[in-house]
Amino acid sequence: MKKIKNSLMKNVSLAVATICTVQFSVTGIASAQVATPKPIEAYSMVASTTGLKASVGSVNVTIGDTETIRLTYNGSPIDNALVDWEIGSSSIASVSNGVVYGKKVGTTVVTARYNGYRATVRVTVDRAQTLEATKTEVSVKKGKKTNVSLKFAGSSLPGSRATWKTADKTVATVDDGEIKGVGEGSTVITASYKDQEVEIRVDVEGGNSDGKLEADVTKLKMEKGDKETIKLTYDDDKLSGSKATWKTSKSSVATVNDDGVVTAKGKGTATITAKYKGYEVEVEVYVDTDSSGRLEAEETKISMKKGQQDFVLLKFDNERISLSSATWRTSNSSVATVNSSGVITAQGKGTATITAEYKGYKAEIDVKVDTSSSDMLEASDTSITLKKGAKETIRLKYDGSSISGSKATWKTSKSSVATVSSSGTITAKGKGTATITATYKGEKVEIEVKVDSKGSSKLEADDTSITIKKGDSEKIKLTYDGDDISSSKAKWKSSKSSVASVSSSGTVKGKKKGKATITAEYKGYEVEIEVTVK
Repeated sequence: MKKIKNSLMKNVSLAVATICTVQFSVTGIASAQVATPKPIEAYSMVASTTGLKASVGSVNVTIGDTETIRLTYNGSPIDNALVDWEIGSSSIASVSNGVVYGKKVGTTVVTARYNGYRATVRVTVDRAQTLEATKTEVSVKKGKKTNVSLKFAGSSLPGSRATWKTADKTVATVDDGEIKGVGEGSTVITASYKDQEVEIRVDVEGGNSDGKLEADVTKLKMEKGDKETIKLTYDDDKLSGSKATWKTSKSSVATVNDDGVVTAKGKGTATITAKYKGYEVEVEVYVDTDSSGRLEAEETKISMKKGQQDFVLLKFDNERISLSSATWRTSNSSVATVNSSGVITAQGKGTATITAEYKGYKAEIDVKVDTSSSDMLEASDTSITLKKGAKETIRLKYDGSSISGSKATWKTSKSSVATVSSSGTITAKGKGTATITATYKGEKVEIEVKVDSKGSSKLEADDTSITIKKGDSEKIKLTYDGDDISSSKAKWKSSKSSVASVSSSGTVKGKKKGKATITAEYKGYEVEIEVTVK
């Protein structure tokens, strides 16, 4: 019995000692030299798989693309839909069920949470390393050039840094992005940069596909003995008159030489025709032998203060003409000067005669300049023409400084023709002429108002129909009674601003494909411009 008991106690002690040795080897390995490889290896394996872990510490994604983050929990893959996902900056990237979507260039952090554990992944968003062309389809005429620009990774790339080639040099050639039409047909231009390529389809139109011959005038009014030169353009380029073939329908009325110079021979009407490359343009010529042709100034006497500017409208055969078409001179430049556009500037006290000459006729305007008073009341317009029902507000200056119109006293000489409000707004009532007078601090200024109930005054646009591409802009220029006016003086509106918008200065911008009507209004007159956006 004693041997059995001792033996039993010995085995128990050995077992306890063994257990203690194993436990010590696991938990006290740093201080003990006793090492048991297998238990330590088993512990390491457990430590590396415990909790929530991401398959990567960081991901790179390009704008518009996605990358997926994979997770494990306690060493086993986990469904991303069971995890709570957060993004540090939603403007840089977004995350949904582990799928990261790049929005803009930058760096942020994605955080995944599950069962009390957390894993983080650094996210870097870059631009896609792609090559792009500003145009992938272009049309160019034979002999003409057009440019295509490039972008790489969202930034502009100089054309000289890319390699260019054309599939058919007989149709088009290319040099650093400048494409030249060589022959009628279609081809493909290829740009290459850093293993990226982009193709541009090129359509070349031949000389007869869209050629356009135009004359600078469509009608000429002449007197016997007068000469006028018709100027030509072909495909919007100036064309020497000698390159065209000219003929007249009636040489007894008007002849034309090889350079396009028309000579009026006798009373009547003739048609002058110019031909070039199969295209032709006609100009109607009317010749009057009567002596009724006359140049007239609408005002023959004006009074000005030193430093003031003014102009006088001209008529030829009772029709308004552009002031710049006449030749101007002054008899005394120390009193008044005049420029090529007919604008008169008062220089000093005295009198001078301004002479306008047009087609051999002359008109004179007597100018008197007074410097006696330093206080001076001025109006923005001293002569206006309105259509019945139209309104215009006169702006005032006193001694060079703007004043409110309501500070002046206003009156009209003929209320049946035009009335004026206390703030200086003139309303056209009926056909005729009236004088509006503004008085302020003893100074007076007069505005001559002409009202035409027939609407003979004319507002015109340089183009009544334009075609622009989406994103492109074009400025509309206006003339009133044949004289250029600032487009900002008119009121502008668009019938469909979602297709084409228009600024207060008359600049039209294409917004999306479609058609819209742009309307300009000035002094009660309107002009419409049809806009097509491609």
